[in-house]
Amino acid sequence: MICSFTVTNIIDLKKAGSNEAGLLVVIHNHLGQVMGALSQRIPFQVSVAMVEALAAKRAIEFALKIGIWKTEIEGDTVVVMKILNDSDVNLSPVEFILQEAKLMAKNMDCYSVAHVGRNGNKVAHA
Repeated sequence: MICSFTVTNIIDLKKAGSNEAGLLVVIHNHLGQVMGALSQRIPFQVSVAMVEALAAKRAIEFALKIGIWKTEIEGDTVVVMKILNDSDVNLSPVEFILQEAKLMAKNMDCYSVAHVGRNGNKVAHA
């Protein structure tokens, strides 16, 4: 399915001696023009996957808040992207957060989820 906007969720993992992580959500159109961006610090969670799950959920919340109804959600964490694409319901803490994200995404006219490798996630690793 082709959607007109792309949401990229990015995290800045915990720094040594810090108990916070940073998220960055960038929404851009098919030409690469930035349509919106969000930066937020959150308490570091028990795992990187949990931080990635929270970043994916926050990306969907932000897209809906600014009126983006067609989107492709990109991320470079295989596990998170796989769960977002999966229709099965599981109850691990990470999957619980991603189930909430999927429910929110169903309010969009069109959404898809894509795993992009580290090299493809240029904003996160610039």
